Amino acid sequence: MIRHRTTLKDFSILIAIFLVGLYFTFEIDIFENSNGASVHERTIELDEALLLGAIMALGLLVFSVRRYLEPKRESTRRLAAEQHARTLAFQDALTGLANRRQFDDALKAAAAAPPREGAVHALILLDLNGFKQVNDVHGHGVGDQVLTVVAQRLLGAMRDGDLAARLGGDEFAILALHLVGPEAATTVALRVIEALKEPVTTGSTKHQIGAGIGISLIPGDAASPEQALRKADLALYRAKEERRSAVRFF
Repeated sequence: MIRHRTTLKDFSILIAIFLVGLYFTFEIDIFENSNGASVHERTIELDEALLLGAIMALGLLVFSVRRYLEPKRESTRRLAAEQHARTLAFQDALTGLANRRQFDDALKAAAAAPPREGAVHALILLDLNGFKQVNDVHGHGVGDQVLTVVAQRLLGAMRDGDLAARLGGDEFAILALHLVGPEAATTVALRVIEALKEPVTTGSTKHQIGAGIGISLIPGDAASPEQALRKADLALYRAKEERRSAVRFF
């Protein structure tokens, strides 16, 4: 609930209006109306009175507009702050991808809504090859740059409507919905490998980054989010054993 508060600025406007009124009253002397005043003089004094009234009305209008707009500005600031907080809660701060929380929510929703007949949902886990060496040799600052580039390439390899997330460190995930069988999941995974084939350049250094990819299918391999994650992780472990970019299903 937004409360209306009168600030010192509000009082300053009213005081300024009052002082202007005093000035016109005593300097121009609009209230002096001797019996001998001519019609012309009385007309001038009437014009002065109307001018003073106009100034007073303008001041009150400014005051009213300020009081009307202030709660709107406060409401806009509050909504922007709430939106920013929601973004931080569901977005990875480094890469801009979905974070673990948002991905878990999406995976639960996918498990609760089975795909259409003949289709599958695919949980695709990725772990980067060669990333530890980047961090060890060049430092975490360069490592963060590499992760940011990888995130953008993942987005470029996905279909519209798929969700990419950074789960932590150099582990990423893609949730692809309503795929026409395992072959379509393989196609997504191969597009990711192709996107990561070109070295990532930071400064004057090129970093060769690949990925091990493990895939589990819903509902074929798992009926719950926990099962899907565990089985995709087992498939990822098998892919990482090859020490090159590889795709493995559970």
